[in-house]
Formats: sequence, C-alpha cells, structure tokens
Amino acid sequence: MTGLKETNTNLPDRLAIEKIVRQVLARLKGSESNSDQLTPKVGSRRTIPAESSKTSRTASYLADRLITADKISRLPKHILVTLICNDAVITPSALDEAKTRGIEINRVQRTEQLNPAVQECIEWIVDEEQPDRGNAVANQIKKRGINTPMCRVILSDTPAKELEQQIRVRGEVAAVVGSIEEAKRFSLELDVTTWVFDMQRLNLIAAVNVASVIATMANSRTAN
Repeated sequence: MTGLKETNTNLPDRLAIEKIVRQVLARLKGSESNSDQLTPKVGSRRTIPAESSKTSRTASYLADRLITADKISRLPKHILVTLICNDAVITPSALDEAKTRGIEINRVQRTEQLNPAVQECIEWIVDEEQPDRGNAVANQIKKRGINTPMCRVILSDTPAKELEQQIRVRGEVAAVVGSIEEAKRFSLELDVTTWVFDMQRLNLIAAVNVASVIATMANSRTAN
C-alpha cells in the first residue's frame, strides 16, 4: 500500500521504537515546514518533538500475528506509528484503516522481550526525584493486573514546577492531581497525556489507587 512503509529492525525494543518515531516525526516536520505556521490547515498534525518521553504518546505495538482493521481502529487517536512483528499478517483493510488515520506501519523482530507486553518497554510511571518510590507504585499496579495505558504518570514533590515543564517545554496535555476525585474530573474535561501526582498530598497507597483509576479509565476509553 502506497504511503505505508514496512521496515525490519533488530534494534533493542525501546531504541527501535524511538528511532522509528523520530524518523516519522522528522518527515512530518519536513512536510509541514512549507505550510503557513500561523494559520494551520484543517486536519494538519501538530509536529511533536522527537523526545524519548513522547514515545508513549506516538507509538504503539501490536504483538498479534493477524492485524485487522478493527485492531487498527482501536488504537488511541494520538498514535502515529504502529509496530508489528515481522512475521505478522496484516489485512488489506487494516492497511487502508492505517492510511486513513495517517498511521505508519513498521515491522520489528519478534523477540521474547517484546512478546509479554510492549508497554513494559515504555515507562509510564516516572519518579526522577525518588526512583524507588516510582518503582513501588509501578509494582503495585502490576500486581493488580491493570494494563498500562497510553499516558504517563509523574510522581513529584514539586508538582507545580513539573506541570509547567510538561506543558510549556514538552507540549503535553498535563494535569496535577492529588485525589481520585480530581483524576476523574480532569479525565472528563481533558484528554490528559501526562498526569502529575502531587506527592505532598498523596502517600504511596493513595498514589497507587489514583494511578489504578487513571489506567482503568484510559483503557476503558481505548476499548470503546
């Protein structure tokens, strides 16, 4: 199918995803450089900086051996690249669906590391201030059997500063939350891509509970 490029790569999972996303975004940036930047055209896509933190927003991985149009249609709307295994079969209707949505299909080598869950190669809970705290929350989420959503959670003791960083520097749709009620409210109001947890208000158990609710809501929207 014209416009859909399929490539093979043996790079480690995360590096492979980041490399492919950078290539796609570079092409998008090049195609938009000739357009009027002050008045974007209807249907144009905003160029997102090719940073590793953007990976979870722009790329997804389908481990299925048969890729159908239904699987492509269920991908979150912000996905630009979908990785499939080099032995997967993709139907013509799936290719048409991907083309319609502007999703590029790329093939990667099937490995044992990829098989369990691609989400594990993309960190969705980040805590640069206290990594052990972030790991503790992530482990509890896994124990609850909750699937990783296509969004990020950042634990921070300085949430206002982190919020500004995510919005102004990284271009994320971000919200600070300190309770389940706030998470539910903001989820209805915004298509949040990065959640900043106010760890001045949340203890570990509360953070796990809020993250669980966010993941459940995000996965429910994706399924629908």
